[in-house]
Amino acid sequence: MATLMDDSDGDGIYEFTTGQIPDGTYDFKATHNFGWDENYGVDGAAGGANYTLSVKSGDQVSFKYDSETHIVQIGGTSESVAGVGQSKAQWISTDTIAIPRDLGSGQRFALYASNDASLRLDGEVISGAKPIELATVIGGLTNAQRKKFPHLVNYRAVHVDMAHEETATALRSQLALARFETQGEDSKLTAFTGVQTAGAIDELYAQGLENVELGVSFTGKKPTFRLWAPSAHRATLLITDKNEKTSRHDATFDKNSGAWTVKGKPQFTEAKYLWEVQVFVPETGKIETNIVTDPYSVALTMNSTQSVAVNLEDPKHQPKQWRKAKAAGVEKDVDRSIYEPQIRDFSVSDFSVPEERPRSLRSLRNQRCW
Repeated sequence: MATLMDDSDGDGIYEFTTGQIPDGTYDFKATHNFGWDENYGVDGAAGGANYTLSVKSGDQVSFKYDSETHIVQIGGTSESVAGVGQSKAQWISTDTIAIPRDLGSGQRFALYASNDASLRLDGEVISGAKPIELATVIGGLTNAQRKKFPHLVNYRAVHVDMAHEETATALRSQLALARFETQGEDSKLTAFTGVQTAGAIDELYAQGLENVELGVSFTGKKPTFRLWAPSAHRATLLITDKNEKTSRHDATFDKNSGAWTVKGKPQFTEAKYLWEVQVFVPETGKIETNIVTDPYSVALTMNSTQSVAVNLEDPKHQPKQWRKAKAAGVEKDVDRSIYEPQIRDFSVSDFSVPEERPRSLRSLRNQRCW
């Protein structure tokens, strides 16, 4: 009831004004009869996309709902720049960005890419990167794109015209998409949002990655370390030797596969290692340095604190039973599963445990087994 709209003069335009919305970015719709069964979103569409509103605490914001067209108009002291603080645009292929309908009705669109994460929005002023103009795609996404991304089927589309190297650099950057409404010779910023990049990254690098062995591979006794991190600015391999001394080894980047590579020495075999990766992190808005285990490693130290460069082709890592036994056929895929029960789950109702042993049983019930 706090957001109930009123048509006091009976003209079919329902209104609501408030100054009590906390600072933030919000999604909303107009609904009828105190429920969601009948609701109207962007462009007055029944069950349509959410409207988006960014508000500064204390701002007076007014909403007008036209009961004939079902369109909501927003006004007041708040600058309603949609999409701030979110990542609502999706770069689905190297030449296409998909935009939800609540961000897709402007006359002009631009992409901003800041390699040093200095992109900022101050009111309606964008700083830290130059605009890359985008052209609206008449008809929206292609049939092939709709089939590949069915959850984006109703999105609008804009065309990206960038060379391969420019695209690769942008995908490693802090990204934002802006929408402008043209008023005479002036342009008013009406939307500013982050950009999701998974689709474009896959298109740019997937083919080149097909024959690349990630993790640790061996040529004779020499290990090669490869990490797939196409959005990283830099990757460094941290090797810990038997004396617990750590050495740093800069990785080289392959622009075709997006993989980072370090060619190791024989003494790196069975060494503990980590990857140090510099990458832009949308959650913090900064270029962060993360130190992580290798997601492709086949061996880890206790508690998974470090990866270990193990060669599973080495006979000493192959018990005799592994080398001689033939794998049994699995008829049902469900039989391939690994289950993780807790001792508590199958013992909580077990009253056969002697009374003098309840304490040990309780301690076991808090443990896990495989």
